[in-house]
Amino acid sequence: MSISSPNLLSSFNHQRNQTTYHAHETNYAAPTHPQPTPILSSSSSTPPPTTTTEPPYSIFTKRQKSLIIILVSTAATFSGFTSNIYFPALTNIASDLNVSVELVNLTITSYLILQGLAPSLWGPISDVKGRRVAYICMFLVFLGACIGLAETKNYATLIVLRCLQSTGSASTTPSGK
Repeated sequence: MSISSPNLLSSFNHQRNQTTYHAHETNYAAPTHPQPTPILSSSSSTPPPTTTTEPPYSIFTKRQKSLIIILVSTAATFSGFTSNIYFPALTNIASDLNVSVELVNLTITSYLILQGLAPSLWGPISDVKGRRVAYICMFLVFLGACIGLAETKNYATLIVLRCLQSTGSASTTPSGK
């Protein structure tokens, strides 16, 4: 008898089809168990607990939240503005202070260096005293530096106040998050 005989192949195919057919009919649903009925006493009838999702708690109203977002977003732009708005005035500043343009460019370098270092100063203050205190201090330093820069008459004051301006404005973005 050869392996390719039609009777042997048809019986093999028949068994395979039956096995496959029975495997697909198997019900894999988990058995259901009856739920116990709660026993209610006549003295206390408490309603079943409801599962409602409440919004997260906040002490601020929706209007206050919007105002905070607007203020923090605006404050985050100060660092970029004070860095870039300075570039067109480099030659005018150099001529007003009687220094070379290269020395005025040094104020940009010092600004950028302190802009990178300032978050390491304001970060611990923000952690210990809180973000509000750190934000107020940052803006006081920034505001004082801006007023001083408007009134500066010599190069040394310019470079010191540019460093303070950078220190006051650079951490507004990380502290606002």
